[in-house]
Amino acid sequence: MNRIFLSLLLGAGLLMSGCAAQMTTTADASRDWRLQSLEESFLDFQEAQRQEAERARLADAKLAQRLDRLEQRVSEIIGEEASPAKPSETAAVKPGPSVVQSSSVDPDMGDKPAAAPSAAMEPKVATPAPVQAGPESEEEKPWAEVPGPALEAQVRKPRQTAIAGAEALYNKGLNLVRSGRLDQGRSTLEQFLKQYAGHGLSPNAMYWIGESWYGQKKYPEAILAFKDVVAKYPKHHKAQAALLKIGMSYRNVGDKDNAVFYLRTLVDDHPGSSPAGLARQLLRQIAG
Repeated sequence: MNRIFLSLLLGAGLLMSGCAAQMTTTADASRDWRLQSLEESFLDFQEAQRQEAERARLADAKLAQRLDRLEQRVSEIIGEEASPAKPSETAAVKPGPSVVQSSSVDPDMGDKPAAAPSAAMEPKVATPAPVQAGPESEEEKPWAEVPGPALEAQVRKPRQTAIAGAEALYNKGLNLVRSGRLDQGRSTLEQFLKQYAGHGLSPNAMYWIGESWYGQKKYPEAILAFKDVVAKYPKHHKAQAALLKIGMSYRNVGDKDNAVFYLRTLVDDHPGSSPAGLARQLLRQIAG
């Protein structure tokens, strides 16, 4: 019985010794792995530091080279500005003694000026040496673009041509309307208004467009055209004639009330005008 118990104790002790040995081996392996990992990380860190230092050194070297080139360029520029000019570029002009003419009045000669000095007494004036022109500079010369007489003439010419073209087109449309070619005249005047908007003859062109409609007895279109003249150019003399033609157009379509209204407006607003005299005659006819 004792022998069995001792055998069990011995087996348990051997088992425990094996477990302890195995645990010790595992712990040692774990510690070795951690140490190896730390060592590798440290080596990687050292390599990164070395590469960063190398990049910084290369950058400093490039910056130093750029600074050297810049300093060299500045030195060259300063040397060029400080170098003496060529004799041909700085031909000096030596002014001679100035001659001062006396404007004093001799008291013994009244208001007559003192006699001019004789040729023998006149100081000799040194003729200045001609200045030699240096090489042409590449600097911009804005003053060279200042308009002179020739350039001003070139500027005026297109403007005069445009004015002449506008008047020619207006006269063409006016003559067509007056000669009875109303459609062609109206089309020409409409082209004038489109091509030369705001021209001084615009009120006239608009009025004669109304006359072209009136000549074709298209009174509603004529009324609209004449009203356009009055609305846009109320102080123009063609507005007076337009008011007269509005009243006449309304009378021709049988609208007595509107005819009287516009004719009276013409008489009241422009009593001394020629169209107002005709309006008074029409009012008497309508009333009678």
